[in-house]
Parts: sequence; structure tokens; C-alpha cells
Amino acid sequence: MQTLIGVESPLFARGIASALSEVGGFGAIVTVREPEHVVPSIRACRAQLAILDVGIGGAGPLLQRVRFAFPKLMIVTIGTRDWAHVALENGANGFVVRDAEARVFAEGVRRVLGGTGFTVVGATVPADQARLTARERQVLAGAGRGLTNAQIALELRVSVQTVKFHLGNVFRKLGVANRAQAAVAAIRLASII
Repeated sequence: MQTLIGVESPLFARGIASALSEVGGFGAIVTVREPEHVVPSIRACRAQLAILDVGIGGAGPLLQRVRFAFPKLMIVTIGTRDWAHVALENGANGFVVRDAEARVFAEGVRRVLGGTGFTVVGATVPADQARLTARERQVLAGAGRGLTNAQIALELRVSVQTVKFHLGNVFRKLGVANRAQAAVAAIRLASII
């Protein structure tokens, strides 16, 4: 799988490439530091995955250009928690919190490639801020990691119906309509502490 890494820092780019190489299966890795080179480089190397730092090129506009030019490209963004909503709103498939461990980062990229919907990796929800029960937080955390209802049910040893019930409560309490919005709301809540 051809992979493009778009980050301004050469050191950060090497760290990402190293994390992906340890896991394997990512093929050739191309690194780009300038936002204006991202789209031409994706085209030139025929990338199937782009990992973009939200700090490169104004995040939203760059993500929009990349998504418009490559509708089927898998895009993972990296940044601080408060940028997750920008990633979601501008066409990214997933978001990894910048300070995630290398292993967690690589697993998050794999989940995004699995196509389970918008995936958020490395964020937690503070209990008192969201007014969620412990079980609702566990279900939300599983959904944020890109797990299906069945996978969450297996992990928590409950029925799929119970997971759906808890997700419904989470959506209502956070004022959101779907899993992706719930994950972004969770990140926003976590960033205000």
C-alpha cells in the first residue's frame, strides 16, 4: 500500500514512518513537508493512504482539496484533540491524537483502513463532564476506537442490543446524531479540562 505522510517536521515524519514500518504492510512511504506538494505527490505515487498533520496547510482547506481530488483515498489526520472536528467536517476517515503511542497510532491507522467509519484514536472522555455512566463511557470509547456494536458487546460481555441502548443514551446526552459526532463531542469535552 502506497502511503503519503504530510507533515512539516522531518523528525515527526520519521517517527510516523518508523511506527508504520514496525507494523508493516504499508509499502512505499513518501513524505511531503509543503502543503502545495500534497495533492501532486499523492497523484504521482498513487497513494492509497494519506496521513496528514492538521498543522500543515491550514488543515480544513488542505483536507478539502485532497478529498475532492481523491474521493476514495483513505485519510488519517494527526493533531491535538481540539482539531478532531476539523478532520471530521473536512472529509478525513480518522483522527489520531498527536501524543498517542506509536503502537496505538499504527493500530488506529489499521482501524481506519478497516473502513468502520470515522475513527478517533487516543482520546478519552472525562466522566463528570459528559454526565455519562461508566458503561456509556465504555461503549463510547469502543465506538471511538472504530469497533462495531458486535465487537463492543463482545469486549464488554453484553448483548448487541445493550450496546445500542447505551449508544442511544450517549447520543441523546451529547446532543449528537451518530457515532462520528459522538466521538468528536467526546474529544471536545476532553480538551476543555
